[in-house]
Amino acid sequence: MIKPAVHNIDKSFVLFAGILALTAVFAVLKFTHQAPLYLIAIAVVPPVLFTIIRNPSLLYFGFFISSVLYFDSEDGITFFDAIYFALSLVMMAVSAIYILKSPDIAFQNSLDRTVFLFYLMLIYGAIVGLIWGTSPTKVIAGIAYYLPIFGYFFFRDLFREKEKAKIMGLIFLFMIFFVVIRNFLSYREILLQATMQWQAERARVPVNEVIVLTGAVFFITFASLYKKYKLALLSLLLFGVTFASLILTQSRGYWLAFLASCFGLLSLSDLASKKRLLTYATLLVLSGVVIATVFFSDQLELILIGLSKRFQSIGQAGVDISLKDRIVESGTVIKKISENPILGYGLGTTFTREVVSANVNHMKPMSFIHNGYLNVLFKFGIFGFILFLSLSFQILQRARLLYLKSTHQSEKLLYLALFSIFFGMLVVNNTSPQFQQFDSMLVITLMAAYLSSKSPDNTAEIK
Repeated sequence: MIKPAVHNIDKSFVLFAGILALTAVFAVLKFTHQAPLYLIAIAVVPPVLFTIIRNPSLLYFGFFISSVLYFDSEDGITFFDAIYFALSLVMMAVSAIYILKSPDIAFQNSLDRTVFLFYLMLIYGAIVGLIWGTSPTKVIAGIAYYLPIFGYFFFRDLFREKEKAKIMGLIFLFMIFFVVIRNFLSYREILLQATMQWQAERARVPVNEVIVLTGAVFFITFASLYKKYKLALLSLLLFGVTFASLILTQSRGYWLAFLASCFGLLSLSDLASKKRLLTYATLLVLSGVVIATVFFSDQLELILIGLSKRFQSIGQAGVDISLKDRIVESGTVIKKISENPILGYGLGTTFTREVVSANVNHMKPMSFIHNGYLNVLFKFGIFGFILFLSLSFQILQRARLLYLKSTHQSEKLLYLALFSIFFGMLVVNNTSPQFQQFDSMLVITLMAAYLSSKSPDNTAEIK
């Protein structure tokens, strides 16, 4: 039996990493002029280190749980960001030691090796970015999007232990509910503060959409296909809530991603499941009307007008300003890629492009690229793009094969949901870069880790 990574930590190294993390927290707090928090940080670190040394699994759970603090934080560097960055330094250090000391344990299948190559790709992107003159601060900011991936090997081993896998699942469900409730409250607050009709019509909460998408697809999968009536009904109710939250984001790309995910569900489901899925989709519409009436009865007409206009804008690239701006952006990026297709430009590197606005167009240096495929090509070159395709294919293929091979209903439906969610993410990647968004990288890391944990040990692959 392979010794899991969660029991394979060099204690003295954890102590060293903890000291390094404390230094990072101190530096960030000093930078943000929050000196009173020094004492809190210093007081908390020693007992935390002692606890981690006695039970290393707590480090990985802590890293996972603290993710919600990071993707929910305000702009700039906050105290909670500093905590997450400190934990990330520990995870990077422990991951490096784990891989160097036990490569035979770390690399058990091709997915594990691909994730390791992803680590190397990030190092490469940082070096190339510096070569192109990008400041170290911007390079570090670029790496911050990918921090969840450094928990991959330890999440994988946690998923192998049944009780700990349940805890991981419950934590992620909590994240889904947290995001959904927060988005509902934020949307309602926007409506209440609107002073003009157009402000209410344009109200949207485009925050952590991929978390909401994940919840919606997960719940519709179990609502449509799970045989136990009570759990299926509960899933249907939760699906109505998460789907309503997804609609209120007014993120057109994620609407299309949900449709793509449903297509993924239908493509692997049998005829009876297809009929049940379509029936429940009808019930969804009724659920959405009820939820909207209960929560937003006073502003329901304005909401419907705003959503209608947003739906109508899909496919109107020549009219909608934001879509026209994306086309201009993609054209500029394609030109830059054609000039350097092999090596790429690295993390944090900017390019100047025309920004399309309702008033006067203007030129502006940018580093964020909405098309995720172009984003990978621009930053990491053709080899990084091939690695991205390889990782994406392996996630889809493993989820599909495990779904077809599994005989346990809950696991089977989970594999189906993972396949469908990731398929939808590949669709929305055209408008929202899934491999350069923190919450998306968290979802991708958890997917890959779970699928790897269910694969045969050592180098054996699924046949």
